[in-house]
Amino acid sequence: MYGDIKNDKVINSMDYSLLSRYILEVEKSLPNKEAADLNGDNIIDSLDATLLQRYVLEIIKKFPR
Repeated sequence: MYGDIKNDKVINSMDYSLLSRYILEVEKSLPNKEAADLNGDNIIDSLDATLLQRYVLEIIKKFPR
């Protein structure tokens, strides 16, 4: 499930936090790295974090992929 970075079947602020820490290189790996590429460009970056943040805040209802 895209956005479920923690791999716990729930997409929430913890997933956003983990993804942000990974992008900032605080975290070296992700439990579910495949779920982190939310825009489908094969790069995990701030664009994916922004999409996840907007989803968690219910600004968007689904991811572009």
